[in-house]
Amino acid sequence: MKTEEVKEILDRGGAEAAGALLGRFPITAAAVIGLDKKPKAHAVEFCFEQDGALYFAAAKCETFYGELSLRPDFSLIACDPESGACLRLQARAEFTEDKDIIARIAGSGCGLAKKYGDPNMLIAFFPVGITAEAELAGETVRLELAPASALVGITLKKNSELRDRISKLIERRADGAPAECCEDPGRIKLYDGALTYFAEKAKELWPRMNVMPLEAALCFETYDERERYVLLAKKLIGNREITKPEDLTHYINIETLEELNG
Repeated sequence: MKTEEVKEILDRGGAEAAGALLGRFPITAAAVIGLDKKPKAHAVEFCFEQDGALYFAAAKCETFYGELSLRPDFSLIACDPESGACLRLQARAEFTEDKDIIARIAGSGCGLAKKYGDPNMLIAFFPVGITAEAELAGETVRLELAPASALVGITLKKNSELRDRISKLIERRADGAPAECCEDPGRIKLYDGALTYFAEKAKELWPRMNVMPLEAALCFETYDERERYVLLAKKLIGNREITKPEDLTHYINIETLEELNG
């Protein structure tokens, strides 16, 4: 790209500018913490920008997905040799299996879609909590990126009542599945997906919370199955703000989950 073109794109600002640069810069790499807890660099392919979110693709069978799902903080750099411009981004990855997003990625002709063919092998992620800047001709331009309309999941308020209610739900699950879930394996997996998602968010707020009883009780057969139901629960609950124990009772409930799932 010519320097003038990059300047014109940067003038747009925000996610639109970042998406335009990522779509045209030929060199893009992401740095993550590997499964061995050492820094790793991976080539990544930007797919598209939608509703303020920058979507990338990952393959469920590749190491990169395992590393990023375990430790979602990452850094990214995209460079353009012709203009000398580069885009740097630090963020946390949020995963989604939204059917429309996956279908759009599969139909985009991106490298992973061509490599695997099967959309079920793909998962999308978009960065949140972003710090981004572009460097061009010795000048640095800060980009404000906030995917407000993208699905980023629940927000738990840190208070003791919520902590105690989640602890009780974990203990209840460890003692046995709720009766209304037992008849259908799909129902209990959806319930476990929601409870696991809430437990993971709670563990971020209260690191000393004991989630081991839940880990031993979950009905998932594989890690991929666990991830699928956790992501489904996240999608169903959406951008909710959980501020009181009654909210937990509402959302960690098989009837509510099935109603949201249509």
